[in-house]
Amino acid sequence: MVAPLLFSFADQEAPATLTLRVGKYLHKDGTPHWCKALVLQNGTKVRKLNIALPNFRPEQVYTVGIEIKPGKGRYRDTRMVTISPQFIVDNRCSGKLKISQRAYATSFFDAEAQATHLDLPPSCNLPFHWPRLDKEQLLCVKLVEMDRCHWSGGFPIGAVDSFHINIR
Repeated sequence: MVAPLLFSFADQEAPATLTLRVGKYLHKDGTPHWCKALVLQNGTKVRKLNIALPNFRPEQVYTVGIEIKPGKGRYRDTRMVTISPQFIVDNRCSGKLKISQRAYATSFFDAEAQATHLDLPPSCNLPFHWPRLDKEQLLCVKLVEMDRCHWSGGFPIGAVDSFHINIR
């Protein structure tokens, strides 16, 4: 949702804290859990939003970044809370890319692995969440329009950096 949500606390004496969860209809067969309470102090924080899935499947986890900053001018008594995905992948190439967590970047047909792949058309940016947090958090890239293209090696995306990726 990309619209502001206005709210205020009923009890001014209570601590200003929030708790979040993913909506119930994102994973209809799952049960979303509330995250740890978030104190509304200025700064940047990260929270993991968990969804328990049935049949002993691993939990689905969404990692979000939360920025809290004070309002300006006549809104100086307001706190602006911005919630966004921790990672956004931006394709600045002229061709279509496919991205995957390294554990799922396989060269053979695997329906479970392919369900986690994201297709990125040129000039597109998408939020990215790790399909599995218990697997190594390395991202792989593949050129879709090139025949017999292999996955790149895995690389970390947690730090802001600029580098080249070799793809065979």
